[in-house]
Amino acid sequence: MITPEKIKEWTWCDGDSDGYSRSGRCEKNILTDEEWNFIDRMVSEIGLIRKDLVADSFKEAHEKKKERFDSIETYELLRNYKPKS
Repeated sequence: MITPEKIKEWTWCDGDSDGYSRSGRCEKNILTDEEWNFIDRMVSEIGLIRKDLVADSFKEAHEKKKERFDSIETYELLRNYKPKS
């Protein structure tokens, strides 16, 4: 389950898994590798959907993935994410 805490960890390092590993924060085991990759994919998908570069079937598949979040508010945290750079 993706929680606000997990989104905040991912956004803390702007999705840079190497930087996250070097920071030592990963020692807390807040995010699994699978969760990290899932968030990465969701950010990419959100970007493609915003640019209207996907088919309706892609959007529908993306909508189903929202079930992995603990709430719609948590999903919105990710959807509203703006890269630092």
